[in-house]
Amino acid sequence: MTHPRAKSLPLLSVDLLHPFKSAYDRLVRPYSSEVLVIILLSFISYGFLGYNHLYAGDDWVWVVESGNISYHFIGIGRWVQVLLFSILSGNAYAPAFTLSILVAGLLLAGIIACDTIGIRSRQGFFMFNSLFIFSPFWIEDFVLKSNHANIGFGVVFASLCARIIWRESESVISGEKTVLKTIPALLVSCILFSLSASCFQTLTPIIAVIFLLAYLNRLIRNIDVKDPRMYGLPFIPLSFVFFLGLMVYSANVHISQGLTGIGSSYEVDYLITSTLISSQGDLYFTINRFMGHFSQFMFKSQHLMPLWIKIVFIIGYIALLGTVFSSIKRSSPVPARVYSGLVILLLLFLIFMTPWLLGLIRMPRITYRYTGLVALSLVHAGLFVIAIEDNKTPLFRSLLQILGFLVIIGFIFQNNIASSVVSTNNVRDLALAQRIIGRIEAHPGYDSFSRQGHLTLLQIGEPAWSEDHPFAAHATDPPMDASVVDFKVYDGLRGMRFPLILLSSEGLQYYVNRYPGLDRVAEPSVRAEARKMKEWPSKESLKVLDDGRVILLFSRGD
Repeated sequence: MTHPRAKSLPLLSVDLLHPFKSAYDRLVRPYSSEVLVIILLSFISYGFLGYNHLYAGDDWVWVVESGNISYHFIGIGRWVQVLLFSILSGNAYAPAFTLSILVAGLLLAGIIACDTIGIRSRQGFFMFNSLFIFSPFWIEDFVLKSNHANIGFGVVFASLCARIIWRESESVISGEKTVLKTIPALLVSCILFSLSASCFQTLTPIIAVIFLLAYLNRLIRNIDVKDPRMYGLPFIPLSFVFFLGLMVYSANVHISQGLTGIGSSYEVDYLITSTLISSQGDLYFTINRFMGHFSQFMFKSQHLMPLWIKIVFIIGYIALLGTVFSSIKRSSPVPARVYSGLVILLLLFLIFMTPWLLGLIRMPRITYRYTGLVALSLVHAGLFVIAIEDNKTPLFRSLLQILGFLVIIGFIFQNNIASSVVSTNNVRDLALAQRIIGRIEAHPGYDSFSRQGHLTLLQIGEPAWSEDHPFAAHATDPPMDASVVDFKVYDGLRGMRFPLILLSSEGLQYYVNRYPGLDRVAEPSVRAEARKMKEWPSKESLKVLDDGRVILLFSRGD
């Protein structure tokens, strides 16, 4: 006789798997052929990267050999990356395996994003995920094996976070829930936000982009609905998650750094509402750069975008939002012309954001220059796919098609310009480095100090052609890249290395690789010697000190 509990086990397993099965039937089964094609394309497109990794070596070697895996990555707030490394660092941490994790994460995130945005057609699903997964913005993460697993998990956390926010905002609009009843789900979303940031901080803009694309798609598909709640209410859950999510993220950074005992090594004042983690290109600087460069983007002339266009856009957008919220307050339908204007301005806003996002790759001294760039892959994918999806208004469909193509063409145009500029500057930087090396090696005191194995080069000031904000320059100025400011000089023939120590022009304060905790003030002897020197390219712009350090004096702002 069979024990009664034996029959309940299969039923229990079915009950446990039912949510996953229903999610698969709804999200994946209708697009199974497209998913298979994308997976096969991934094998073809990214397979060579796994092969190359076998020869290029493990980019974790430097952190493992130096023993600073916890110090470095937990120090910059990526405790999830350290956790994944501890799990996968053995034999399983092979390039093909970790690439599979990354591709699977991008595909799963794309599937969730499609459902959130409202992409229902098979061609739209295939195009969105193809544009998203094979976007050139991911190339650095694909090349660096150390980013494979954490990026794969991070994009899934970000897409799930956006999905929950959007679902809760829809329930508020439909009247199924009040704002207070959405708090438990939004708290889960805050945890997902924190986990995504703990994988890689610059993935968090994906959350906002998925939400905005879903918002835009709903406005277009409900063009005949004049419910004023559709305009303002969805942004309440989004704002809640981003504000509280930053607090949750800051808290888990405190905990992870406290448990490992490395929090004090960065000598940073950790505040919940200000400095979230270390000052090394992390989420805190991501937000600061976003606000700083966004203000430059909005209030300064840029290439192909005069200031007067921005002023008109800002005034029109504020006036439009005022009309919308006044309609909400009166509980009256929003006029069709206002509705149409809002949709058009949202589209223009996404288009105007494109040069700003692309311009980040030209900003100087940015360790994580991909802030928001991964989100741009969603922007151009989402706009184009929404354009080909069926909707009730041919006008908006045509407009979206045009704007979708403009985003892609603009990306190609701007990216080629940036690539050309970077290539030109690399050649220029190399020529400058070779001249500096030649000057140093020709110096009378070079031989006596070179026996030590290296010389320390103190760079005072910056080359005259570098700019702090090249993409926020005047519209008539040529695009520039200021990577020359932070290069390290290498002598490729002898393998001798001269670490650059950047000195500012005022007070002669210098920084070693800009790592926090290593900032120091140049001693009086260095200041005194530098004041006697002439600026580059004068022969008196180089001076070897008694301790073997070499001072290089540049001009600044000429």
